[in-house]
Amino acid sequence: MEKQALLSATGPRDSYGSMPPEADPAASAFPETSPGEEWASAPPVDMLDDVVGYEGTASGGDGSYILPPVSIAEGARRDVPRPQTAWSIPSITEDIAREAFIEFASSKCCYSISPAKDMIFRDLRPYNTYRYRLESFTESRSTKWKMVPYSGQFVDSSAYGIPPLPWDIIVERPPMFQDHEKKIAVPHTSSIKGCHICMTLGKIACNKCTMTGQVKCWVCKGRGSQLGNDICTRCNGFGLQKCTHCSGQGTELCKTCKASGQLMVFIQLTVK
Repeated sequence: MEKQALLSATGPRDSYGSMPPEADPAASAFPETSPGEEWASAPPVDMLDDVVGYEGTASGGDGSYILPPVSIAEGARRDVPRPQTAWSIPSITEDIAREAFIEFASSKCCYSISPAKDMIFRDLRPYNTYRYRLESFTESRSTKWKMVPYSGQFVDSSAYGIPPLPWDIIVERPPMFQDHEKKIAVPHTSSIKGCHICMTLGKIACNKCTMTGQVKCWVCKGRGSQLGNDICTRCNGFGLQKCTHCSGQGTELCKTCKASGQLMVFIQLTVK
């Protein structure tokens, strides 16, 4: 298969990070998941490859959180604004102040406007007032090993390049000051492994009939006869009937690899 790069240095961007993004030609290799859906469970440790820059990446759980590099932290610093010392505070007259009090009292159902009309002003002094609203926008990145059933999709292995570091991967910029989570596959970390659940067979033993393909007849409870020693018409006197769970095959398709016998293992990056 012809090599197709996942990262590019050209083209318009609406994303953030330290490496420019490019549309992934192998997007179909990693099925989209809904917010409440997860990929298959994490692979065993002995199936994991050694990936430079991702040493110690967890298998399952919440993953390993990665601190941003110093270059990004320094770039996020802002110059401290100089304090403003020259203030020009406008003054108001007694008539304007009285109208403001009357308007405020009128906006309340149980307030009387009489005190505002009859009040006597002894002194008016202007003061500074401040209104603060603090908002923060933070980003965290974590990585962990994941796996999906392999069905012939593109495998972005290390043969296509060196995996970028977690904070070098560009992701689409989310709406500011809103909770957001994005899960993507780290480029060039994919590999094909045999399914450890079915031992690459694509099928596993049926847990209802223990691979016999038959279960006890539910009508005669396995006796082969009903009341009055009549032969059970359900099982024809055998006391057993075909297992409906596996259709009498004794095995069922492996759900982990979806009967392919192979898994595609990769590192998943979670950006919050």
